[in-house]
Amino acid sequence: MLSRVRRKKMPFVRLKTGEVRLIWRVLIIIVLFVAVAILLRFIPISLYSWFLASSGVARQDAVATAKAIVFEDPIWSTVLSILNGLMSLPLVWFLIGVVEGRNFAWKDVGLDWRRGSLSSLAVGALVALVIYAANVGVGHALGSSIPAVSAFLAS
Repeated sequence: MLSRVRRKKMPFVRLKTGEVRLIWRVLIIIVLFVAVAILLRFIPISLYSWFLASSGVARQDAVATAKAIVFEDPIWSTVLSILNGLMSLPLVWFLIGVVEGRNFAWKDVGLDWRRGSLSSLAVGALVALVIYAANVGVGHALGSSIPAVSAFLAS
């Protein structure tokens, strides 16, 4: 009953059919995706700079090193890109289940466990591993490794 009242009071958000307008869906997706992307960078930078600062590195140098590693290292950028991609699944759930108010089933978005699903998952993981290795290899071939990363890995 409460949802019907809200729908009538917010015609700029919903169509007459009760469906959320496309512009609002797109804006919600963009805002949530940007928020996730920022958090996926802010949290590792904060944690790593805190770790470096507690090890005796000056706070400003610790933050600069953490930013360089998170933004420029191919390993970090690949891992964060994978996490960004995986975060799209909860965003889809949020849009369908919460914003649209419809029953959500993973089958509706193409994720259904059928025969061959496990092999498809293994192929996907293998492809991701190959892309990751290629990204790291290209980074090393182009000389884009960061001295701070090499020092960290060496220790």
